[in-house]
Amino acid sequence: MSLETVKSTASGRQTVKKLQQENEELLAVLAAVDEELREYQDRIKRLEDENLTLLARIDELQTSIRHLKIQRYCGCNDRVEPVETCDENCCHYDLCAKRILIVGGITKIKATYKSLIEQWGGEFDYLDGYMKGGERVLDNKIRKSDLVLCPVDCNSHNACLSVKKLCKKHGKPFKMLTSSSISGITQAIR
Repeated sequence: MSLETVKSTASGRQTVKKLQQENEELLAVLAAVDEELREYQDRIKRLEDENLTLLARIDELQTSIRHLKIQRYCGCNDRVEPVETCDENCCHYDLCAKRILIVGGITKIKATYKSLIEQWGGEFDYLDGYMKGGERVLDNKIRKSDLVLCPVDCNSHNACLSVKKLCKKHGKPFKMLTSSSISGITQAIR
């Protein structure tokens, strides 16, 4: 064996040893990063669970506030009771325990529509305006409703005509709204 072969073999062993050591260090760093990642994922999961719990609690409190406002300012008790408990003195007399159907509108703010209707003492129902099931689905919803709101800016001409035709057929009051905005819905229910 020549001197150069021995030197290159020794140099190769040192390089391999150095690379192995570097590899072990990198594996240790990777393990630490993996552990940290797992901790963050666990923390995110706990925070998401806590968020859901808080959102549910907020919804409960908003419902309680709505009911307290109705009792305090309207002289009528919780709208779960029969409609007869609500009289002309109630600030929500026109909507108390009445089912309001919104056909179409902005789907993203459906929860806001719901909150608004319930805040005024009504029961909320919604149909996105797409005629997936034909007029049958719309017909069923209209029959169950006390008032139908149909914003024309978010519905096709045919959907608006169907709403009008079915409301007349079942003798249901309806309002064709020029806007699906919150203010448009608010004006309609006032």
